[in-house]
Amino acid sequence: MAQKRSARESVSNIPKAIGFSLIVSMLITALGIAVGAYLVHKEMIMQENMGLVVTTVLTLSSAAGALTAILAVKRMKLQMSFLSGASYFLLLLSMTALFFEGQYNGVAAAGIAILTGCSIVAILNILPGRRGKPFKTKTAYR
Repeated sequence: MAQKRSARESVSNIPKAIGFSLIVSMLITALGIAVGAYLVHKEMIMQENMGLVVTTVLTLSSAAGALTAILAVKRMKLQMSFLSGASYFLLLLSMTALFFEGQYNGVAAAGIAILTGCSIVAILNILPGRRGKPFKTKTAYR
């Protein structure tokens, strides 16, 4: 039988969930970029298409990280999705500052891709469906 979690247990899981979602997002990003670089090396795709590959990888990895955070906490789905996306964006921003010496080319496009991935996961998880009904439906009084 499944045990119910208290609100305090759920809140204490938020840092762990964000950390785990960052790990998942970075692993998917590294794997996707490696696959894209391999495809460019083998000349299966043109080098000019690498921007599209990076944008797609960022969107998918932010969506996977947001879904990981939502499934770990199981409450506050919208907030967890955007918190995961914001932490992923800040991590990418800090890595850009560290490795590329502050040249922030394409940061706005990366931010939009990350926001898109988190928004899709957030919208799909707050809509009523198989996992429950977050919106209360009005019932007839008589």
